[in-house]
Amino acid sequence: FDADFDPSQLDEIEARIDKINLLKSKYGKDYAAITEKYNALKTEYDLLLDGAANLEKFSKRKSSMLAELDDICARISRERKLTADEVSEKLCLKLKELGMKNAVFGVEFDKSETGAGANGYDKISFTFSANLGEAPKPLSKVISGGELSRLMLAIKTVTGSAINSATYVFDEIDAGISGNAAQTVAENFVRIAENRQVIAISHLPQIVAMGDTSLLIEKTEKNGRTATNVIPLAGERKTLEVLRLIGGTDSEFAKAHAAEMISRADEFKKKIYKD
Repeated sequence: FDADFDPSQLDEIEARIDKINLLKSKYGKDYAAITEKYNALKTEYDLLLDGAANLEKFSKRKSSMLAELDDICARISRERKLTADEVSEKLCLKLKELGMKNAVFGVEFDKSETGAGANGYDKISFTFSANLGEAPKPLSKVISGGELSRLMLAIKTVTGSAINSATYVFDEIDAGISGNAAQTVAENFVRIAENRQVIAISHLPQIVAMGDTSLLIEKTEKNGRTATNVIPLAGERKTLEVLRLIGGTDSEFAKAHAAEMISRADEFKKKIYKD
């Protein structure tokens, strides 16, 4: 067996293997990965070779896209302002129903300092005034707890169909209201509860009478300790609690009045849920 051996060819092969191993360590574990990286680097290199022309092309594209973005943001802003006017008007009407006859709610628009984002370039703030003759001011600085609860009820009543929330919780929304306004609050709870759960903490007989499930939470003292008890209210027990909230005496006439309030609430709920 005769063979020719060229030491320089061996050196060349080993050098090539070393180069391949170096490429694998830097760019990928196999030939396909190295090729993919090479193609990406070549594309970048070609762009750099014609940098001036590409810069001009991309600058024009950027200007075009920014102009398109600005147009989209402007259209979003116009639609948003129309919707804000409509919602503000409905909220003011609803607040009047809830006993805040002089309430004014507004939406102010400014452009965001950070420019356009996923929701456009509008920077929105809410204003509010509860009293006649007072100019609307930033909502967070002028609204009280009771006013905020009623505003949230108004918002959730007006925009409920657009809000994806399974449960609403209202804490002491009855502060400062009674009579027709209290009845309106109770009826709005029922309308909201058509599609979601409403949990209301209240001392108003109108709201308690309207509840599908009523719970009495009371504190008692025993052996120097305070205990909190939760008592389900139904039937006669619910009637007596409504009577207590009305402030009526323990007479048959007063009980009949409380029972009638619950009966009317049940009839109202049947009508709403049926519709």
